[in-house]
Amino acid sequence: PGVRFKWQNPEVSIIEGLWARGDRRLNRLLVTAYNKGCKFDGWSDKFRYRSWEASFLDEGVDIDFFTTRVRHAIEPLPWDHIDTMVSKDYLISEWNKATDGVYTIDCRNGICNQCGACDFETIEPRVFDDCKENRVKNFTQDGHKPKGYKKLKISFSKLDQAKYFGHLEMVKIFIRAIRRSGIPVKYSEGFHPKPLISFEDALPIGLESLNEIFYLSVHDNVKPQTIINGLNIHLPKGLSILNCHFAPKKPSNKPFEPVVYMATSKYGFFDEEKMNHFNMISEFIIARCNRKGKIKNLNLKEMVINLALLAPNQVRMILKSEPRQTVRPFEVLEKVFGLSKVEIKQVAVVKQ
Repeated sequence: PGVRFKWQNPEVSIIEGLWARGDRRLNRLLVTAYNKGCKFDGWSDKFRYRSWEASFLDEGVDIDFFTTRVRHAIEPLPWDHIDTMVSKDYLISEWNKATDGVYTIDCRNGICNQCGACDFETIEPRVFDDCKENRVKNFTQDGHKPKGYKKLKISFSKLDQAKYFGHLEMVKIFIRAIRRSGIPVKYSEGFHPKPLISFEDALPIGLESLNEIFYLSVHDNVKPQTIINGLNIHLPKGLSILNCHFAPKKPSNKPFEPVVYMATSKYGFFDEEKMNHFNMISEFIIARCNRKGKIKNLNLKEMVINLALLAPNQVRMILKSEPRQTVRPFEVLEKVFGLSKVEIKQVAVVKQ
């Protein structure tokens, strides 16, 4: 228990060792391997070791020369030209000590080892006394939320090419923008603290939106306009912060509001007869498969509030957003109008 075994393709390890210990003589090998299709070797299904072997033969590269042979201390290394302030003679002496099992005294508490890193003018060892134990004072005994932070409700739009960002990818984009803008945010507790950010809805790939909401906990002295200006500078094209204000302390008890979607076909038209048929009938059963592989029958009419044809190539959908009564607009287009997956990709859907 507590032990996990990680397996890696040994051929991948060979390639990693080659590039870890290789030098500029491998430049031509890299170009040759690229031309043979070695481009996504980090993905196991794209890794082609035979293409690498053919590249080794074409360029006359001996793998063992770079990976397994013993290197002599006087041999020049590919990274010798990088000045780390520590002399190579010192590193060689440390290597000899390590092979002989000789301990090197810590220069912070003993004599200088003459490694070359310190000039004793701007760089020198500095030893600080152990700090006294300090108690965390910003947590109350009754378990209430510590003061010093406030929760903000931030609205943003996701349009154009940004619709191809998946939800997890978009979360990372916002966290990166928050970090770059220098906004002081509150982090979660534990071994891997993360910014306290949460989104109201996880938009599927391909869906645009005029107004989405996420919540962010920031320091008390941060102004909402600072959030808007700071994030918009660092967000990619298609993502834009619209508004920012204080979030209510208590969760809202308002009922779930329906969501309006506008679907516009670029190259085709929506069948009005199929839409009228859907509006007239009282029941429209669809089959949906859950994560466990079980098929469940649902009545689509209970999840669609209104379906209207605004133009031959434009449909307005008003859908419920209640738990267990949620349907995505793409699913409505597929079931009601009988659109194929290829045809659905040609429809631009915008959440209002």
